Amino acid sequence: MRTENIVYSVQAPGTPETFTGTLGTYTITTTNHNITGSSGNIRFWINGASPTASPSPNLVGTSYINGGTAGAIVLNLDNIETALSATASTETVWHYSLFLTHLGNQVHICSGYLVRVIP
Repeated sequence: MRTENIVYSVQAPGTPETFTGTLGTYTITTTNHNITGSSGNIRFWINGASPTASPSPNLVGTSYINGGTAGAIVLNLDNIETALSATASTETVWHYSLFLTHLGNQVHICSGYLVRVIP
């Protein structure tokens, strides 16, 4: 299983620690397959809690995840931050699991920590 940790500042969600892409996005690079139009979902849960514990937002659709050419999966950190802040505004450490559906198959892409730096 692949681990991909994401760290960003709440005040500037477009500037994660490992940054590629345009402001407000985080790009996960996978194989070089064209996955344009693939849908996805990303499930979050608070550090130390069960993956099914509440609150556990399950964000689905292109406003959060977009497949692209050459295997790029682009996460919209601005929209993810809005959803996480609405769920638990002071929570800084989350776990996540990212899935993509391509050609009718759901594939687990990666999981890891998402750390929101709250000033």
